[in-house]
Parts: sequence; C-alpha cells; structure tokens
Amino acid sequence: MFSLPTAIHIYLCTTLVDMRCGFDGLAALVRNTLHMDPLSGSLYLFLGQKRDRIKILFWDHDGYALYSKRLERGRFPSLLPSYSSSATPVYHIAAYELTLLLEGIDLTHSQKRKRFQLPNPSLES
Repeated sequence: MFSLPTAIHIYLCTTLVDMRCGFDGLAALVRNTLHMDPLSGSLYLFLGQKRDRIKILFWDHDGYALYSKRLERGRFPSLLPSYSSSATPVYHIAAYELTLLLEGIDLTHSQKRKRFQLPNPSLES
C-alpha cells in the first residue's frame, strides 16, 4: 500500500465504470463526466460494474499513474457516508477513508468522532 499526504484531494466517481478503460479513457471521464482536471495531482477513484475492482488514476508530474485492485472475494461498498443520490457524479473522500475502503472496511456504518481542530486563520476576519 502507498502512503498519502492528508492534504491530497481524492475523488470517487459515483457512476460505475467499465474497467477496460485505461489511462486515456479514465482521464476523459474525469474531464467530461466529473468536469475536473485530471492533471491537477488529485486522485480519481473508479469502481467496476460488479464493484469487485477499483482503479485510481493520478497525474505523477510527468505522466499518468494507475493503481488497480481486484478483490478475489467480496465487493467494495456501493454507498459511502453522506452519498445519497446519483445526482452528483463525484464524491470527495479523505486519505484515511481511501485506506479504509481499500482494506475492506464499509464506511456506510462508520462515523468519525469529533476532534479538536485549530481554527482556519483565512476564515477569520
């Protein structure tokens, strides 16, 4: 498994995708369906039709990189917390949620406990 900085943006495409898509096909989905820039350095997650495969596309300074995982048994969950309709083609998740998702933990029934956070100085006037 790879480690990710907590500040990275990770987006899950909420529509199921044909897993035969490669670099260019997934980049086109990011551009045309999610209306985002695949060269931004963000990670874009795609689930297969049977939800037993996941692909992660990201731009790695000089080219696309693609991470792929196929489950031998079971499926990735179809719904994530706060995702309730297919009206939104993309869902933003945190780095720890991606780790849990890849480890097979169903995020639908989990909840994050409130923790202390420093106030954001840019929001204060």
